[in-house]
Amino acid sequence: MLAQLKYNMKKIISILCLFITFQVMAQQKPAQKKPKNTTNQQSKPKKPKVVTKIDTKLDKSALTPEQKLMLTKIAYDAYVSQNDVKPSLLENQMVMEDVIIPNSITPSGTDIQNGIAQFKKTLHATSSKATSFVTVDGVPQNNAYWVTINADIKSLPYFQYVDYNAKWNYVKNEKGQNVMTMGESDQNKENALVAKTLKTQYGYNIIVNYKPLDLNLKEVSGEIEVTVPKKFEVIELKKTDLNKDFVLGKTKIKLLRFFTKNYAIKFENDDPSIKMVIISDTKKQFVNHNVSYVSPKQFEKFSKTKKINDDTLTTLAATIDDISDVNRVKMGKVQGNGTIQKILLFRAIETEKVAVKVDLFAIETKEVLTEKK
Repeated sequence: MLAQLKYNMKKIISILCLFITFQVMAQQKPAQKKPKNTTNQQSKPKKPKVVTKIDTKLDKSALTPEQKLMLTKIAYDAYVSQNDVKPSLLENQMVMEDVIIPNSITPSGTDIQNGIAQFKKTLHATSSKATSFVTVDGVPQNNAYWVTINADIKSLPYFQYVDYNAKWNYVKNEKGQNVMTMGESDQNKENALVAKTLKTQYGYNIIVNYKPLDLNLKEVSGEIEVTVPKKFEVIELKKTDLNKDFVLGKTKIKLLRFFTKNYAIKFENDDPSIKMVIISDTKKQFVNHNVSYVSPKQFEKFSKTKKINDDTLTTLAATIDDISDVNRVKMGKVQGNGTIQKILLFRAIETEKVAVKVDLFAIETKEVLTEKK
C-alpha cells in the first residue's frame, strides 16, 4: 500500500510539473536564435523558472486554458505509453462492463417516456466547492462553488448514448438573488472539461457566487433537452483497417494507430454527435477510456518522436498548432484487463427529443459549515 501511494504521488507531481511548464511556454515566445538554450531552461519541469521580459509579447499561437489542459493529458499519456511505465495497482483492478451495442434494441415511445419519468423523479441539486478549469473575462475561476444537478438515467433506452442540452435561468439564494455567475458558453466549456465518473447519472455543474456562511442557496431553474437515440449508423475499426478511409455521415475517418491499450483516429469534418465505444477481446467495454485530441500537424510531431522525454514535451508545447473545430486526430487510451479488439464509431440517425423543465426548490450543501460568530 505504501509503495502504491508513493507511485501515485510521483505520478501526480509529474502531471503538475508538466502543466506548470506548459503555462510558462504559453506565456513566452520561444527564442528564435538560440533554441537550445530555451530547451535547457525548460528541461527541469520540477523547478520551472519564470523569466519576465519587458518586450515579450504573447505569441499568436498561445494556448487557451482548454488546450493546455488537453495537451498536458496527451503528453503525459504519450510519455507513459512510449516509456512503458507500469500502471498502478488501482489501474490493474479496473473492471469492464457489458456493452449496449447500437441497434441491439428497439426502444418504444413507452420505454422513452418511462425513462423520462424516472429522470424527472430523481432530479436533485447539491452545492459544493470544486476546482474549475475555466477562465472568465481573463480571470481563472480556480476554486469555485458549484451547484450540481444530477438525475438517474439508467432507465432511458441506450442511456450511455443519450445527449443533453441544458439551459439555466437562475440559481437563487434565500433573498431571491440570482447568484449564477457564468453565461451559457462558459458553462458548457466548464462541463466539457469535468470528468464524468458516474456512468448511470446525468450531471451538470453551475458555477455560483457563493461563500461559506453566506445566504443559503434555495432554488434553481432551467430546462434540459434530452435526446434519446432510436437507430444508429455504425462503423467498426479493427487493426486490419489501418490507414483505410471510412465515411460516417459527412465525416471522413482514418485509423492511424491501433495498439493493445491505445489508438489514434483522424477525423475530417468531425461531427460532435459521433460517439465511440472501445470493445475488449472479452466482448466488453472499458470503463476507463480517456480521449484527447490534437491537430493533424501536431500528431505528426508525436508520431515522428520515437521516445518522448521532458525536453521533447516542452518543445512540442511551444510549437503546438491551433486545434480546428472540425479536423483533428483523437488519441485515446484505455485501462483495465484485456486488450482492444475493435472500436465502434456511430451516430444516431433517428432520435426522440423531450424537454424537461427543472424547478428545484431545495439545494443540499455538501459540507459542514460552522455558525457565524
